[in-house]
Amino acid sequence: MLVAPTSRNVGLGRQIHVAFESYAFKCGTQRLLLAVLEKNTVDRRFWAKLGYRKVKDHRPKRYGRRVHACTE
Repeated sequence: MLVAPTSRNVGLGRQIHVAFESYAFKCGTQRLLLAVLEKNTVDRRFWAKLGYRKVKDHRPKRYGRRVHACTE
């Protein structure tokens, strides 16, 4: 999920997630998974506050010119 820098820190990300989660569960989803880049500590804290917990770490992988490791 990407939120414009000018719209951050006002609860919009949480509202978007709540709406998406509600929609997904109404459609029969039983579990939501996401991956966060290892270096993105701000987003890691955001998702942890919403109740997500680490399932596993993934090895670094090349995406175009960059290499990223992520946590599921």
